[in-house]
Amino acid sequence: MTDTALFKTIFIAISIFSMHTTLLAQKSKSTKNDIVLSELNFGQLAIKTHIKHAFEQNLDTTGMIVSGIEIVNGLKAYSTLKPDSTQRLIWYPTYAYINATHDFGFTSGPYLYYAKATEKPDATGNYFSIWRKDQNGIFKLIFDGGVNHSKIRNDYNIAINNGSTQVSKVKAAAKEIISIPPSLQKTDETINFLNNKVMILRTDKPILWGKSQYQPLSTNMIYTQKGSGYDKNGTLFYCFGNLAINATAALQRKFHGYYVQVWHFNKKWEIIADLVQLTK
Repeated sequence: MTDTALFKTIFIAISIFSMHTTLLAQKSKSTKNDIVLSELNFGQLAIKTHIKHAFEQNLDTTGMIVSGIEIVNGLKAYSTLKPDSTQRLIWYPTYAYINATHDFGFTSGPYLYYAKATEKPDATGNYFSIWRKDQNGIFKLIFDGGVNHSKIRNDYNIAINNGSTQVSKVKAAAKEIISIPPSLQKTDETINFLNNKVMILRTDKPILWGKSQYQPLSTNMIYTQKGSGYDKNGTLFYCFGNLAINATAALQRKFHGYYVQVWHFNKKWEIIADLVQLTK
């Protein structure tokens, strides 16, 4: 592909994304503070203004973002950066999960990042965002990260062309005492707690679905949790942190990746989303 054709593809992609988000945002306005509407408006704001402004408007005060494999407070991180209108970050929510009371959930889909909007994308992959309504009933980001790909996958083109989001509602828990989620120490324990329809995010892979698609890591790594929380009902639990190859590395904070998990309680705790991003 020539540079001219590539530039045209970039601008067409941005234009199509903006058009889809505008139309879908208008269609979704009947559901106030809908998680998909929040994600679409977030993406549209990033295009119309700049990345820093979009994140600052959508991050919760406790919201965490991923920089490389380091997990940091988003607002603090962006406060040190200057606005840069030459950068572009475009993404699309192909999947969304919402809890029974519509105040907590997560979204995922493909993204492209351009250091300069008129040049080749510098990064691509699948993003993963966790949203929670604040005291004003507005969805805010409490976690934003994802997995990186070495090249643009066809998932991105399909998402932009289709312009639709598959929304799943997490069932309310049965009326019984809700226990504390298991505290996993190593990655090889994960498979024992996967939901049959778990969402799996890995580098250079499409978003995978189902326990049968899960592949253990080649190295059994140690979970070093950095943050966690529940939805208001206590039936959804999220946790994130870093991965180390052994206990010594964990103590020395020599990490080789990061992880995010979302758990759902319905008679027992199961993982409904599992993301792992490793360093090369």
